[in-house]
Amino acid sequence: MLKIEFWDILFTVINLLIFYLLIKKFLLKPIKKIIDARQQMVQADFDVAAKSKEEAEQLKNEYEENLRHAEADAEEITQKAHKKAERQKEKIISSASEEAKQIVANAQKTAQQEYDQTMSRLESDIASLAMEAAEKVIKGNSAESGTAEYDEFLKEVNADTQKKKSDAEAVTESDGRQLGVSEESVLNAEQALENSPELARVLDSPVVSYQEKCEVIDKIFDDDIKTFIKVVCKNEKASELKSMFAEYKRYRVSGDGIAEAELFYTVMPTDEQQEGIKSFVKNKTGVHTVNLKLIEKPELEGGFVLKIGDLEYDRSYKGRLDALRQRLVRR
Repeated sequence: MLKIEFWDILFTVINLLIFYLLIKKFLLKPIKKIIDARQQMVQADFDVAAKSKEEAEQLKNEYEENLRHAEADAEEITQKAHKKAERQKEKIISSASEEAKQIVANAQKTAQQEYDQTMSRLESDIASLAMEAAEKVIKGNSAESGTAEYDEFLKEVNADTQKKKSDAEAVTESDGRQLGVSEESVLNAEQALENSPELARVLDSPVVSYQEKCEVIDKIFDDDIKTFIKVVCKNEKASELKSMFAEYKRYRVSGDGIAEAELFYTVMPTDEQQEGIKSFVKNKTGVHTVNLKLIEKPELEGGFVLKIGDLEYDRSYKGRLDALRQRLVRR
């Protein structure tokens, strides 16, 4: 029969109490601290997440608000641009005629691919033959032309200068105001043509009637220059308006100062030809004195090149061959 001793029970209970106290002190308290720390860390993560969510929501609201403002601004800008385009449109002819549409449509048609390839090869062969022939002719004439190139150039530019001068005198004052055109009106007209290439195309278009051009002129240009521009359009010279205005400004300004020019040559021009070139530079720049620098350049193969500031007049054989080569390549 099992016998239970009192002291055994007491000793066991005391051992359990001691074991409990040891576990509580050395195991349960650290575990509790770890659990509390973990709870605090988890709570901190929750707080950070909540704050991030709140900030994200705030950023989202700000983005949506900015987007609404941007859409409103874009709509306002679009409306303003549309109104401005409509106002500009009213100043120019509203639509092209049926004939102009037909011309554009015909210009956009292309030949069949096989035909294009064949013609391209033929044009290339013809261009090569043309270049060979041109080089032979030009180089053959280079030794014979001598200073004749200068005389031809001076004859051409003097005729052109005289024509432009006549055009300018038709606008400006001579023995009294011929057309009653003010300098301000000329400058305003020139600026209108520069700012609106479409306006220049309308005035020069053979499709637009003279009556329609007059209506456009009456809406855009100053009163004292309207008659002059109408006369130019009637004579189909609208493409020359810009050059007329440029010559007018040069004609109105008295020449002061000194112009620097460079002449690159293969054959030295005569003294008379040098004076003719200086006279041309004076007329072109509006100055009284010209310093003409003569520079021999055999690689031009004949002819000459005249430089006046940014302007260049290339009458060299090399320049002509290069220009011919480019035209043939573009074709």
